[in-house]
Amino acid sequence: EPEEMAMIRIDVKVGEQNPQGFMWRRDIEKREKVFGGLDVYLMLDLSGSMAETDPVTGRVKADLQRDFALLYADTLMQCAVVSRKAGGRLDAPLPVRLQVTSIHGGASTDLPLAGEWGPKEQVAMYRSAFQTTGGGTPDHYGLLEIEERIKHEREAWPRKNHKPHEKPPIEFVAVSLDGGSDDPHEARNVAERLRHSGAVVFGYGMTTAARAITATYAPDARVVESLEKHAETVAQDTVGVFKRLYPARVKK
Repeated sequence: EPEEMAMIRIDVKVGEQNPQGFMWRRDIEKREKVFGGLDVYLMLDLSGSMAETDPVTGRVKADLQRDFALLYADTLMQCAVVSRKAGGRLDAPLPVRLQVTSIHGGASTDLPLAGEWGPKEQVAMYRSAFQTTGGGTPDHYGLLEIEERIKHEREAWPRKNHKPHEKPPIEFVAVSLDGGSDDPHEARNVAERLRHSGAVVFGYGMTTAARAITATYAPDARVVESLEKHAETVAQDTVGVFKRLYPARVKK
């Protein structure tokens, strides 16, 4: 763009091939890499001790965990729905998927990894949260089920259609326990394996009776003294994980 006309005239008159006096503008396109979404693997504790009373609130621990699970799942998946509906107005809509695994002497995946939040998924979540408590705390079995699913998803991901700049999803594993693990050594081994492979694993001790999990799931372990704060704690960590790995997408 012409800027100094006098300088331009002088340089042109003397035959300057690259006359001074112009301002040059150029556009540089930068392609931002985006994540393929957020996969949350939630593990619920339905061991026998969950039938006991929470000393802070006076309510049954299983009931408080049920409230947390339903609130957390519904909020998380509603975010995914809003993101999909606003897809045309977002640079990169955030796909969110949820899997729910429970431990109750053994382990079962009650809600397989799902990105929808319709009646089918809501009923599966409801049934999982309302199961009868019983048995021990084999969280290592639950972690093994989650590990297998993560492996399956990672193997399938390259075979799916993705945008050139898209990356695989963040994997967040949230484990809730109201006491120590049946096999803390094996639970820690699986948790460390998941972390080493790139997943983020947090352990949550429900009430002070679960302080033993801080060693099993260190360094990402929390003890929630009042289960009324459980949903808030897990939600903050969920956002924190996404912000830590992808700060450009989280404003506050």
